[in-house]
Amino acid sequence: MSDRRTVLKLGIAAAAGLLLKRNAFASDPIRLIVGFAQGGPTSTIAKLIQEPLGRAMGMAVAIDYVTGEGGKRAALEAIRAAPGSRTLLLHWPLILYKWDFELACNQPSRLPRHWQLTMCQWDEDGPILLGSGLKPVAKVTRGMSAALVVREDSALKDRAGLVAQAGRLPLKVAAAEGLVTGMDAFKKRTGADFNARLTDSQPAALDLVLARQADVGLAFTSHVAAHNEGAAANDKLRVLATSGAERAPEFASVPTLAELVGNRKAAFTYSALVFSSAGADTAFTSKATAALQSIAQDPALLEQAGKLRIPLQVDGPQTALETIRRDRRVTKDVYG
Repeated sequence: MSDRRTVLKLGIAAAAGLLLKRNAFASDPIRLIVGFAQGGPTSTIAKLIQEPLGRAMGMAVAIDYVTGEGGKRAALEAIRAAPGSRTLLLHWPLILYKWDFELACNQPSRLPRHWQLTMCQWDEDGPILLGSGLKPVAKVTRGMSAALVVREDSALKDRAGLVAQAGRLPLKVAAAEGLVTGMDAFKKRTGADFNARLTDSQPAALDLVLARQADVGLAFTSHVAAHNEGAAANDKLRVLATSGAERAPEFASVPTLAELVGNRKAAFTYSALVFSSAGADTAFTSKATAALQSIAQDPALLEQAGKLRIPLQVDGPQTALETIRRDRRVTKDVYG
């Protein structure tokens, strides 16, 4: 009888322990990795979706800022997440793809060994970090254009002025680390010689322009528009060109880069995507996709996004993959 009681007690204890473990697991928050400092668009989007996503998923969402190297550290952190963990990454494929190529060709030791022989290539369908290490959960914004800006009182007025000035001395261009591809696209297309001054955020880049420590700056068009709305007359920025296929509504009189160079292929935008590691649990990622799509139907959230100048729009993994392929082609055109 004593043995039977002992076995029963052990069984109850084991069951209780398993229940506690399950309850603890259920209460673990979703980890949303963000690769850029607070104050920029990535952080704004993360904070915008944090609470609604948590409600839709039935668990808290904790934002984890893993900054540095222009978002590269955040991507690698997400890739290394344990397969069963609830880890998501908010990032931009146009930024990620440049780091893909750089890692594969210049820093292969930072990648899993079995990727190193196949990734240093521009094959649009070849295995890259975005395909081998991360998988898209959803696309969460429409494309956001970038704007090339100067101080309102700058002598630089147009592309000809840029090229002429750069011919005498390379222009100091301030941009956040994540916008390097955009900066290099403007450099290649305009023919101007740029000397990059990289910052950890877009506001910091614009501050360098306003302080006359940089001749030109690059930031999201929406961010520049928001800055100008609240700026005094002597602190406003003048936009020389925007990067989208169409002129930005906020700066309708400003030509696009594609217009300036007479090539529609010069257009590019940045779209935010949510990723998981390639080995993440499919049930979790499917639930996250459905949750993100559901919150994007909330009128109050859309209104808040509009006030923040975030073009919130959630599409599923297939549309996200199409965006990745588009941005791969843009990057290839800039660096290939």
